[in-house]
Amino acid sequence: MHFPKQEAVHGPVMRRLTSKIHAVVDSNGLPVRLALTAGEAHDNQLATDLLACLKTGAMHLADRGYGADWIRALVSEHDAWANIPPQRNRKEGRTQNQSRPCHQSKRS
Repeated sequence: MHFPKQEAVHGPVMRRLTSKIHAVVDSNGLPVRLALTAGEAHDNQLATDLLACLKTGAMHLADRGYGADWIRALVSEHDAWANIPPQRNRKEGRTQNQSRPCHQSKRS
């Protein structure tokens, strides 16, 4: 298989085609909805479609890629709770719909 080469700062780099699997799971961790995107696609590209079935009172647990304000607003519209770490470039503090996951500890 031939992969196109790309010159980088540290020398030639092999670029490979990748993909991402996005999943919505239930409270037992079993998949409810699955979606596939190209590896270079942004994480939140399918958020509207995947979160369409979000139930009232559900918790949306996601990584920073899903931390955009419009995704948090979408979760709030469904009367659900967003548990998403803030994006590193976020300038304002957390809103009431954001919470620090219980596995993260506060640093002094």
